[in-house]
Amino acid sequence: MKILALGGSGAMGHLALSTLAQIATPDEIVVADRNHAAAEKVAEELRTTGVNASALELDVTDDARLREVLAGFDVVMNSVGPFFRFGVPILKAAIATGTRYYDICDDPEPTLQMLELDAQAKAAGVTAIIGAGASPGFMNMLGVLATQGLTDIEDVTSAWSFNSSYQDWDLLRSFKGQSQAALEHFFEQITGTVTVLEQGEYAQTPALVPYPVAVPGLGEGTGYIVGHPEPITFRDSFGLKGNCRSLCLVTPERAAEFSILKQRIESGELTVGQAVELLVARDAEVSARASLEAAKYPGVQDLPIYFVAATGTTGGQCVTQFAATRNKPEPMAIGTGVPFAVTVATTVGKVLPAGVFPPERILETEPFFSLVAEHWDVQRSELLYQGSTVLA
Repeated sequence: MKILALGGSGAMGHLALSTLAQIATPDEIVVADRNHAAAEKVAEELRTTGVNASALELDVTDDARLREVLAGFDVVMNSVGPFFRFGVPILKAAIATGTRYYDICDDPEPTLQMLELDAQAKAAGVTAIIGAGASPGFMNMLGVLATQGLTDIEDVTSAWSFNSSYQDWDLLRSFKGQSQAALEHFFEQITGTVTVLEQGEYAQTPALVPYPVAVPGLGEGTGYIVGHPEPITFRDSFGLKGNCRSLCLVTPERAAEFSILKQRIESGELTVGQAVELLVARDAEVSARASLEAAKYPGVQDLPIYFVAATGTTGGQCVTQFAATRNKPEPMAIGTGVPFAVTVATTVGKVLPAGVFPPERILETEPFFSLVAEHWDVQRSELLYQGSTVLA
């Protein structure tokens, strides 16, 4: 099995490859990047662990060259962002060359466009698993557990924490001046309108709108609606007839900060890149204003780091079920890279149906959760807990 790792020298791709090397034994891994030296550094590290690895200089915007390279591989792992730019063309190239495809796409628009390539993938006999990182990815597998046994599912909420007021958790610390593209993606998804599911249909709603959550056994607090792929894929995966939205969980101070920067982006005062710079630098003016305005914004309270809550029918009763995690590594590279590696490792040698699939439609919950817990170095009881409440 020959694997081409596009963007494998980036933070998330690198972590995915080092984890994959611990779980699976591919015949060959080629780390591809525009920066050959960076790709060679990762390949050299993999070789020290016994992996047959090499580096390749490759610009994915050169479609002819990309297809020429892909034709020589069984599998491509795509961690080149932003996915609203690179996701669709790279998947199209993989379909054209008959190469199995995996990615960590966390943008809703290209997710929908890639799902629309399902017929082409089927005709070419290609399997593509998209959005196999943290959220989406790990979140989707929580969705499998939260919806298990439910019929007539009317409402699903997925939520992930940016920072927390009740435990020591803040994604901003994990950037440390790196992975700025991930923050740029985040600001793209909290400005303007974003896709949600309303009465079983995709709809646009203003971003960063507060949404209260109160589920016995799960917790109580407020999240803020953001643009993420879960509402896109959950509709058909779980047969949703009602509503679905993705939430970002934040403290009141961080919610105020995001709102201030969002308004300045939408007014044209700031570009997305400039807003990211102010956030990372902890700009004193923005922070001071956010402190004054924080009281207007409800916060995460005691909601856990990740969760999916679903309301539907089971045994003739209307219930809300949830699956959640209390603990996961804070750095985004680990949080995303490990589920990506586990997805590839547990499926790469299997005969799978052709088509374009989100993780919840193709993966098994086991060994997925066990392997993620092991490589996140999290106790299983902290990684995953579930509950159910009968509604009056």
